[in-house]
Amino acid sequence: MLAGRKLLLADDSVTIQKVIELTFADEGVRVVAFGNGEEAIAHLDEVAPDVVLADIHMPGKTGFEVCQHIKQSEKHKHIPVMLLVGSFEPFDEVEARRVGADDILTKPFQSIRRLIDRVGSLVGSRPADQREVPTAELPHTELPPTPKLDSDKLAMTTADTEPLPPEWRGKPETSREPAFQWVNRKWKQQIDMMRRKPTRFWI
Repeated sequence: MLAGRKLLLADDSVTIQKVIELTFADEGVRVVAFGNGEEAIAHLDEVAPDVVLADIHMPGKTGFEVCQHIKQSEKHKHIPVMLLVGSFEPFDEVEARRVGADDILTKPFQSIRRLIDRVGSLVGSRPADQREVPTAELPHTELPPTPKLDSDKLAMTTADTEPLPPEWRGKPETSREPAFQWVNRKWKQQIDMMRRKPTRFWI
């Protein structure tokens, strides 16, 4: 259901961007992340997302404004929008309904599986005539399901403003691996470890 889809993320937290990118990479989803609402709106046509996740508290345009822009656009109003809100941040439910938000999810995320399922339900609820026409670049047959460990009990906690862990800020001098690949591998290892063993993980 999610393989081959595109997700546009608007969130000023680098940590949230990385977690969502790695989480949905395993589902075959391409994630395009922006750190503010203006950039997200400016790249809507270029990205042509199947779903949008927008943090309600961002510099410049908020998630509410991103959602309102999408829902008032004849070209984009069919795109489902999920608003992200921090557990301890003020949230205006009336405003969320007014701008036409399709769903709301609280950060920190308590379950990776829940996040994936909620996004999947939004993408799956789109009318067929509003979905993108498959191209030769997208697979036309379903691949055999990949066995996965049960992640329903996985609890994952993230913070919006924390930088990379100190031990990840510089790769070992002996490593010939490019820095960005080294950091991505570290994040991947952390996510894989979280999937294998239920835990509460603060980053």
